[in-house]
Amino acid sequence: MKKISLLFALAGTTASVAMGQPAADLTFNPLPAGDTTGSVTVGAAGVKWVKFVTTVDNTEAASRYLDISTTGPAGGNTEIGVYTEAGALVASNDNDGPGDLSVLTFGTGGSSPTAYPFDGINGDLAAGTYYLALGFWNTTFNPAAWDAFSVSTAAGDIGFLISTGDFVPTPPPPAVSLDPPSWFTHGGTWFGGLAIVAAGGDVAWFSFVAPAGLSATGALDIDVQGTALVPANDTVGTGNTILPGETYYLAVAGGNDATHATPFNTAGGTNTGTVFARVRAWSSDAPSSGDATPPASIDLVDLQTFGLAGGTENVITSAWTMTGPDEVKWFKFTTTADALNASTSYFDIDTDNTSPGGESLIGNLQDTYLGVYDSSGTLRTEDDNDGISNRSAISYGDNVNVRAANVPVAPNLAGEDRNGRDGDLPAGTYYVVVTTFLPTFYADYFDVAPPTNRTAVGDRVLAVRTNFASSSSTASSPGTCSATSLAPARTPRRSTAS
Repeated sequence: MKKISLLFALAGTTASVAMGQPAADLTFNPLPAGDTTGSVTVGAAGVKWVKFVTTVDNTEAASRYLDISTTGPAGGNTEIGVYTEAGALVASNDNDGPGDLSVLTFGTGGSSPTAYPFDGINGDLAAGTYYLALGFWNTTFNPAAWDAFSVSTAAGDIGFLISTGDFVPTPPPPAVSLDPPSWFTHGGTWFGGLAIVAAGGDVAWFSFVAPAGLSATGALDIDVQGTALVPANDTVGTGNTILPGETYYLAVAGGNDATHATPFNTAGGTNTGTVFARVRAWSSDAPSSGDATPPASIDLVDLQTFGLAGGTENVITSAWTMTGPDEVKWFKFTTTADALNASTSYFDIDTDNTSPGGESLIGNLQDTYLGVYDSSGTLRTEDDNDGISNRSAISYGDNVNVRAANVPVAPNLAGEDRNGRDGDLPAGTYYVVVTTFLPTFYADYFDVAPPTNRTAVGDRVLAVRTNFASSSSTASSPGTCSATSLAPARTPRRSTAS
C-alpha cells in the first residue's frame, strides 16, 4: 500500500467561492491507492481547497471505498465538504470523527487507518474530479457553485487523510446459527441456541438471516433470556437497522464493561458462563409466545369517582409472600374516571412498603420492577428505581399538586416525588405486574419474561395511592386487601425455544 505525506502551509484565507472553480492548494491527479495525507493552513473565516481525481468508481457494488477524515489539529473542531467538478455539493460533515473532527465515507467504507470505523454512509462516489473544502466550525456548504464559506475565528493547520482501495471484508467469527427452518411457518415462535463464555473477555457469537418477508406491520425480536453468567448475570450488546434477507451476527459479551467496534471487534467483560440467545419474527399477526387474554390477577378493587377529586388520599395495599425469585405477580384495577395531568385527580403505584431485604444487593427483595399494561395487553409504563432505594414507583395524573415522596426508614434513600411524571391514566381496566430486577416487559400481549439468577424471597407490598374514592366494602381508608384469599397470579404463556 502506497502512502504519500504532504505538508502545505500558506498564510491568508480563502473566502466563499461563488463563481468558477476554486483555486486548489493541493492537487492529487490521480489520487493514489492507499493512504494520502496532507495539511493546509486555514486562517480565520477561511476555507482551503484540495483537488483530487479518482479514476475508479468507489461504490459498494464494486467493493471499493474512498474515505476522507481530518486528523488535526488536536482538539480542533473541523468541517469538510466534497464538491463535484461542476460545483455541486456531494456531502459535508462536522463531527462524525473522533472528538470534533470530521469524516466522509463513500462506497463500501471499511478502510481502517485510524480507530474510527468507516461505513460508506455517504453513498457511492463515481470516478471523476472532486474538490475537498476544509474549514473550522462554523463553515457553511451551500449546494452549488462551490459555495463554501466560514465565520470561524479559529485558525491553524488542518490535517487530512484520504484513503481509497478495494474493500476486503473481515471474515465473520464462528457463530451459533439461530435460523429457524421457516420464519413465518413458525411465526412468532422463539428459536434459540447456546454458547459458552469460558473466560473474562470472551464473546459469544450467534448468526441469523433476517426474514425476507418481514413487513412494516411485522416484527423481529432478539433477546438473551435464559442466560446464566457469574458473578453477575449481566450482558451487553449493540443494535442497528435490520434489513430483510441479510445475514447478521449477534455478539453477546459478559458485562457492561464490554466494548464494540467494527468489523467483528468485540471485547467481553468479566462475567462467564452460558449464554442463551433467541430470535423470533412474524409478518403481521400476533406472536405465539404472547397471550392475548389477561393473566390471572389479584383484584385491587374497583376505584370509582364519587367524592371530590383532590380529597383525602385513599391507599389500597396488597401484601403477599414471594415463594421464588423469578416470580411474576399480576394485579388488576378499574377506574371509571380519568387521572390527567390537567386535573386534580391522581393515581400513584409503588412497592415502597416492601421490606428492606439485603441492602445494595442486586435482585434482593426490595429490588423491584413494576409495569402497567392496559386491557388490550399493551405495555403502558414500566419503572425500576423511582421508589424508595431500589423499589419502584409510577405516578399518573395531577402534576401541579405534587405529592411528596414516601418517607423512607434509614438507611434507605427517598424516591421521586409523586408528580404525574408518567402522564395521563384514562378510565379503564389495567394490569399491574411486579417482579424482581431485571425482567423483560414486551410491548404487547401481556408478555413478560421473568428475571433469572435472582435470590429474592419474602414479603412484598404493592400500594395504590389515589384521591379517587373506593367503592369496595373490603377496603377502608386506607384500604387493604389480602392477596392470600384471591386467585393466584400466573406468568403469561411463552413458547419453548427450539
